[in-house]
Amino acid sequence: MSKHYSIVIDTENYAGNFERRMCAFLTGQIGDGYVGDGADLVEKYSADIKHIDWWNNHIIKKQPVGNYHGKSPVKTAITPGWWNNGRGLHYRDGERLKSEKCPAYLSLEIYVSEIPSDDVIEELVERAKYFSKNLSEMKVTLFEKRKPLKLTGVRIINNKSVADELLSVKF
Repeated sequence: MSKHYSIVIDTENYAGNFERRMCAFLTGQIGDGYVGDGADLVEKYSADIKHIDWWNNHIIKKQPVGNYHGKSPVKTAITPGWWNNGRGLHYRDGERLKSEKCPAYLSLEIYVSEIPSDDVIEELVERAKYFSKNLSEMKVTLFEKRKPLKLTGVRIINNKSVADELLSVKF
């Protein structure tokens, strides 16, 4: 398998509600078949992405786990330091009983073939902030309807070795 990296965007919200649409807005890339949600955002906003050529050349699509048809450039990811009680309540490490610890999927992971430049990361962060503040424009409804989408950081992970973090930016 060829070398690849993941750009991980950490939030305080369940990422399964928005990971495909956010990826489409940030990168201009969508998945195939049933994993292609976000085509409307690509059509409307991809011309505004300064580094669209970088994304077009370096995005990687993978077959998602589960019963999907087609490949996707993004998936939900486990968020370090966060847990789920198994019924949708998310909390930070140490806030609940150990018996209620299930992984919390509050992050989204975008697959790329090389580490992006600082300019690409800077644009990604600015677009992520815009996305998080304009959910109705992005046609996103969060599971936690009364809670805004809160971004907590961006990480780059080397997928060749397990969890080898190469960059970490906190918000």
